[in-house]
Formats: sequence, structure tokens, C-alpha cells
Amino acid sequence: MTIPVVGTSLKENYPERYVVRYDVITGAWFIYDMWDDDIKDKPLDFDIPDDHSSVTVIKEEAFKQLLLKAREIDFKGVVQTKDDIEYGNELLESDNQLLKEEIESLKNELNELNTLNNQLMQKSILSKETDKRSEAFELKLKALDVIRNVSIVKKLNSEVLDVIIRLAGNGDLK
Repeated sequence: MTIPVVGTSLKENYPERYVVRYDVITGAWFIYDMWDDDIKDKPLDFDIPDDHSSVTVIKEEAFKQLLLKAREIDFKGVVQTKDDIEYGNELLESDNQLLKEEIESLKNELNELNTLNNQLMQKSILSKETDKRSEAFELKLKALDVIRNVSIVKKLNSEVLDVIIRLAGNGDLK
């Protein structure tokens, strides 16, 4: 068995307890208990013999039968009937449909949020442009106010001058 180097002992190199290897020549599966007391502290180059107590060998046909039987048994270790399997499939389909609906809902929510984000970004851009225009507009308004005030002052000056002339002409000015 070739082992990639990670630690200095087999146990350090394999934090999981069991390591599985398939031999294509013999068609057998080898399951190694890396925490077996006889080998766990052995160096990495230690060759574990196939007949060692830490090795379980399963021939290919036996392995296939093991997989077939495992498919019949649920996670609780109870053999399932055909009805149980169909009911489980119905539950899985129902869960699948709920998950699809939730995904669709989340996609819609994401689209709405993206739309809202785009609108807010456009408003922000327009707001910045409006702020620039507002600043220029405010300056123009102030200039117009100054012109109007000057005009008012000129008009007042003209009216005051007219009053003075009228008063002077009537002899009321003393």
C-alpha cells in the first residue's frame, strides 16, 4: 500500500479510521483499520500484509451484494418495503418541489432587489446631477435677486427724486 506523506505515523497520516483501496488485478476491496493498535504507530513506509488483523478483504461480487443490500436498508438499519420506498420517494418529491418553489421565490426576491438597487443607483446619479444643476441654479437665482434689488433701488431712487422735484416745484420744500 502506497501512502502519501502527511505525518510521521500511519495514524497521523490518516485521521479517518478506515481507508479503502480497490485492487483492479484481483477485483478485491481492501479496508484498512488505520487505528488498529498493531499498526497505528508504525512508520509510513510500513507495508501492511493483506492477512493482517487490521485488513478486511471483500471480493468484488461480495461487495456488489453488500451495496445491493445497503440500498434496501435505510439509515436506521431497518429493511424497507416497496411501500416505504415509494412513500420516501413521495416525500423527496414533495421536498424537491418545496425547494424549487423556495429557489424561485429567492430568484424573484433577488430580481426585485436588483431592480431596486438599479433604481436607487439611477436616483443617486440623477441626484448628483440635480445637485450640480441646483448649485448653478442657485447661483443664477442669487444673481437675479441682486439684479432685481438693484432695479428696486433704482426705481426707489427715481421715485424719491420725483417726489423731491414735485415738492420743490410746489414750494412745499423748505
